[in-house]
Amino acid sequence: MKKAKVVIVEDHTLLSQAIASIVNQFEQFQVEYLCKNGKILVDKFSASEENIPDIVLMDINMPIMNGIETTAWIFKNYPQVKVLALSVEDDEHIILKMLRAGAKGYLLKDTEKSILEQALLEVMEFGFYHSKNVQ
Repeated sequence: MKKAKVVIVEDHTLLSQAIASIVNQFEQFQVEYLCKNGKILVDKFSASEENIPDIVLMDINMPIMNGIETTAWIFKNYPQVKVLALSVEDDEHIILKMLRAGAKGYLLKDTEKSILEQALLEVMEFGFYHSKNVQ
C-alpha cells in the first residue's frame, strides 16, 4: 500500500521534528519534508510537482506567512491537498478562520498521538476530520 505523503509546517524546529517522528510511526503515512513557515511551503510547492503532498499539518502562528494565509493559498492553488490544522490556538474565531480558509480539520497540539493518527486517516478517507472540540 502506498503511504500518504505528509508535510509539516511548524516554526518550532524541535516540535516539527517530534511531530514528524510520530507521523512516520504511523503505517499509512510518510513525512516528506518540514517547513518553518508558509512562505517556505509555497516556494517548495512552486518549485516542483514532486513536493506536493497529500496532507499538510499546519501550525497557525508563524512568522512571514501564517497558517491561515498559507491554507487559503493551498485551497486556491492546490485544492486536492488536504490541510489539517495543528495548533495551540483554541479561540473559536481563529478555528473558524482556519476552517473557512480551507482546513479539513483542526487539532490542538495537546492531543494524543492516537487522535492525530485517527485524524490523518479520516482526512484521507472522508476528506475531513472533526474533533469533539471543534463542532
